[in-house]
Amino acid sequence: MKKENPDPAFQNILVAGGIDVRPCVFDKKGEIRWYLRRKPKGYGIFPLSKGRFLFMEREISAPSYTNPHSVQMYDMDYLGRVGRTYLVKNGAHHTVEEKTPQGNILTAGNSLEGHSEDLILELDRQSGQIVHQIKVGDLFDETYQDMMDWAHINSASYNEAQDSMLVSMRNIHSVALFDWGKDEIKWILADPRFWEGTQMAEKLLRPV
Repeated sequence: MKKENPDPAFQNILVAGGIDVRPCVFDKKGEIRWYLRRKPKGYGIFPLSKGRFLFMEREISAPSYTNPHSVQMYDMDYLGRVGRTYLVKNGAHHTVEEKTPQGNILTAGNSLEGHSEDLILELDRQSGQIVHQIKVGDLFDETYQDMMDWAHINSASYNEAQDSMLVSMRNIHSVALFDWGKDEIKWILADPRFWEGTQMAEKLLRPV
């Protein structure tokens, strides 16, 4: 160590993801304080409430024409103890969070109905069953649905007060807000030129 901030914003930092990096925590001096010996899928681990996290298994995946996504996830604590195992038949990827603290699990999934990385899933925290899902291809027009991974969901974040889901989709260069109860698009944030002349143009937020 050559230089130190005497008053850092964070005493410890969690490195949660990376293809060749084990999840670890390092302190303000750069010393490793904790690490997970077993590597998860490249998306890493996802912190949950009450000192737990969700681990995506890298060795058990769903076959597809694109990425082989993890079908098995573990609810673990930081001593490595597994509390519950979840099976997501068509694979989970990219994002995991709790719908509410200690509540159901939200993750991205795959329909494998001609497309992948196109589902948002809500899993019952106790049973692991899918209790709600949105297939984004049902809400968008077919303008860009011309390849397997046309949407590529990267993140999904729930807003309890609005009962809405904020979703980032890399391959259509858009962020959309979905009404989670009605399965509708509230609005789309994107360069207007991308959706110009399509059915989705009316959903676009207008630049000021």
